[in-house]
Amino acid sequence: AITPMFLFSGTFYPLDAYPEALRFIVQLTPLYQGVDLLRSLAVGHLDGSLLVHVAYLAIMGVAGLWVVSRRLDKPLLK
Repeated sequence: AITPMFLFSGTFYPLDAYPEALRFIVQLTPLYQGVDLLRSLAVGHLDGSLLVHVAYLAIMGVAGLWVVSRRLDKPLLK
């Protein structure tokens, strides 16, 4: 799952190179959100869309921590 996400994250090719359906799926991946956030910060393009990226990454991080804590509760409590 990581290799395709890395290849299609918009790191190597602009998002305009992908078909519309694939472009939507790429925009849902956390790696694309991080790449777009860092690219915007690097070139100095500061606007409200950066908050959307930060919020998305924060929500995905909290969701990931919740899933991991639920999965590790049973083995660690034995």
